[in-house]
Amino acid sequence: MRIVTYASLTAVVLSASLLVSTGCASLLLPAVVEETGQAPASESVIERSLNNTPPVANAGSDQTVSAGQKVILNGTGSGDADGDALIFFWRQSAGDTTVELLGSFSAVPTFLAPADLSAATTVTFRLEVSDGFSFTADDISVTIQAAP
Repeated sequence: MRIVTYASLTAVVLSASLLVSTGCASLLLPAVVEETGQAPASESVIERSLNNTPPVANAGSDQTVSAGQKVILNGTGSGDADGDALIFFWRQSAGDTTVELLGSFSAVPTFLAPADLSAATTVTFRLEVSDGFSFTADDISVTIQAAP
């Protein structure tokens, strides 16, 4: 954090940018002050670095399901060595058919496999897991068998 004090003005920084590098995150706060034409009376710079181990995303095992079946994706095998809370985001990344994914920001989203398929098809989902400092991803494929 950077605090700049002028004779009649103390500026508190209101904006920040997060720089992330391998294993380390640094919060940098740029000074945002009005120009007064005066030299700062005092300046304090505080930089805090956090050692961070990236989380591990685990989208679970590939699945084969029947047309019309409720499908549950499971990212609960994901984790963070630092014990940081995890943020989950699932999205469909490939497939000839598009499905509506419910709970895409949860560890365990669901979707209903299309019932009107004439042939088996595979859809792929990407799970991105973040600990607030970095993220990792893992993919899972779901093969949907056509109705007999």
